[in-house]
Amino acid sequence: MLSTLQRELEVVDSFFHLMQVRFGDRIQLERSLEPGCLDKKVPTLALQLLVENAIKHNVATDQAPVRICITATARGVEVANTITRPPQGVRSGQVGLRNLRERYQHLSRYQPEVLQQPDRFQVRLPYITAIRKEAYV
Repeated sequence: MLSTLQRELEVVDSFFHLMQVRFGDRIQLERSLEPGCLDKKVPTLALQLLVENAIKHNVATDQAPVRICITATARGVEVANTITRPPQGVRSGQVGLRNLRERYQHLSRYQPEVLQQPDRFQVRLPYITAIRKEAYV
C-alpha cells in the first residue's frame, strides 16, 4: 500500500536502468532530494508509474531526449518531464493517473496535483502521513 520514498527511488532506479538499455541517452533522469525526505511515504509504485508514463507518452530522440526530474521536498515529491511529440498510435486514457488518484483517495484526504504546460508535464504527490480509517475496511 505505502512505500518509503527511498524504496520507491530504488524501484525507479531499477526500472530506469532497463529503459536506458533500450533508449540510451535519449532518456535522462535527474533527482533533487531535500534532506529528511527518504523516510516519507507515498503509494507503492507511484513514482515508477509516472516515470513509465513520461517515457510512454513522448518520443525520445538524440536531439530531443525525454528529461525526467524527481524532486523531493518536505511537502511532497514531484515527477516532471519534458514534453516531446507523442508517439504515433499511443493514446492516453489516463488510466495510470486515474489509478493514482483513486489510490490517494482510498488512502488519504490528499490528492496528486497534475500540471501541464506546453513543454512540461508534472505531477506533485503529497506524502501520506496517516492512512484513512476506511482504507482498513
